[in-house]
Amino acid sequence: MIDGDTLDVSGIGRIRLVGINTPEKDEQGYQEATDFLRSVSLGKVVEIDVDDDSPRDHYGRILGVVYIEDENINARMLRSGHAEILYLPPSEFDPTTWIAETS
Repeated sequence: MIDGDTLDVSGIGRIRLVGINTPEKDEQGYQEATDFLRSVSLGKVVEIDVDDDSPRDHYGRILGVVYIEDENINARMLRSGHAEILYLPPSEFDPTTWIAETS
């Protein structure tokens, strides 16, 4: 676990949850967002839907939507209040649609 919007996945590498942003280490809410992502993902089997329009960021991290048991974890981070929308085109994903999704 790196932080609230980045995690390391065994056999895949570092994943940046596309379409969302969580507080940085020196910002309020950082620990809560990081702990929340850890609680829903640690030790779980994940599926990654890599962003076809922008597969990696400038740090080399894979950009994608993380699914655990068919649930969009990027959307869950938004709905839980631990993340905000961060839409950086080009991207195949529109995070504004995730708010209305049911978990």
